[in-house]
Amino acid sequence: MNRLAGALFLGLALWLSGCAQGVAVTGPAPVLRASADMPTESDETPQRRRARLRTELAAAYFQQGQTLVALDEIKQALLADPAYADAHNLRGLVFLRLNDWPLAGESFQRALALSPGDPDALHNMGWWLCQQSRFDESDQLFTQAIAHPRYTQPGKTRVAQGLCQLRAGRPDLAENHWLQALSLDAD
Repeated sequence: MNRLAGALFLGLALWLSGCAQGVAVTGPAPVLRASADMPTESDETPQRRRARLRTELAAAYFQQGQTLVALDEIKQALLADPAYADAHNLRGLVFLRLNDWPLAGESFQRALALSPGDPDALHNMGWWLCQQSRFDESDQLFTQAIAHPRYTQPGKTRVAQGLCQLRAGRPDLAENHWLQALSLDAD
């Protein structure tokens, strides 16, 4: 009986470890790299860790509407690690809120240069392009974001894509994107 219980325990442990590998890590803007070896905490330099923590703090301030405090935290993050793509991406969102379109676009471009294919940065750059009435370019970036295998918010991007199509005078395409968003997330 003890062998059976041990075997069941081992089988359950293996099954649970397989399930745990599919769990998505959430955060303000996950860094996703096209690498066979996923980065872990031990791979993070002290500078990157400071930048990440400052960016997470900035995201919390940003969500609370404290835009200038968020911007100051982003500046501190970029002083710690100028190559931290997530900080540049959040900086772009801050500048969007401040209606500084040139700096927002520059920030999103920098984020994508540092982390090509990052779905959050693709979504944000797509939204920025939409606001510039560059609808076809915007649609391409939204499509790339949605296609990313680890992207966790395709419904949000479909809604934004639909809004851009509506602004472009394409209500049928807008409706199609919104129906796809509903199929992904009824909320």
